[in-house]
Amino acid sequence: MKLKHIDLAEGVVEQDAREVNTKASKSITTWFFPVPDVFRKIVVEWVEYLQKEKLWGYDDPLFPATKIAQDANRRFVATGI
Repeated sequence: MKLKHIDLAEGVVEQDAREVNTKASKSITTWFFPVPDVFRKIVVEWVEYLQKEKLWGYDDPLFPATKIAQDANRRFVATGI
């Protein structure tokens, strides 16, 4: 799913089957479930972080892969996105 599929103002996620792998290749519209503002704030801050800090555009992923590297002990650790 890409950043362009989420509309924070309307509280909706549009999974366009032409761009997102969905069950039975059908487009899916999902509205945000009414939850306390603290949870909505997490989503809003995540999207803003990707757009403002990482300078990602609407075609970039909403949930990017974790960047993995080896630490000094040769163990794999998360080092970013």
